[in-house]
Amino acid sequence: GHVHTSYEQAVIATGRIQSYGPNLQTIPIRTEMGQQIRKAFVPRNDDYLLLAADYSQIELRIAAELSQDEGMMATFTENEDIHTATAMKIYDVDFDGVTAEMRRRAKTVNFGIIY
Repeated sequence: GHVHTSYEQAVIATGRIQSYGPNLQTIPIRTEMGQQIRKAFVPRNDDYLLLAADYSQIELRIAAELSQDEGMMATFTENEDIHTATAMKIYDVDFDGVTAEMRRRAKTVNFGIIY
């Protein structure tokens, strides 16, 4: 059979893209079952393409660009994790000193600032 979804962007207050009918954005990626489910999705034929886009930290990437914040832009350009970089500054530790809890709190700070 075929599965077709629809996408909207301007509906959610955060500007995030949402999928519906069915929602294909909630299929887990980090579990074995989720990976198996994702393998079931293939293009209809050679005229079609299945695109997977990673919007990792997209809101913060857009904020960095719009604000022209040099530190944020450098973090993304160097492919570093923005939440870890924030934790390093907040807690005055190096990369190896950042714990999962520190990163979680820094993530809350990052998103709290832009929302």
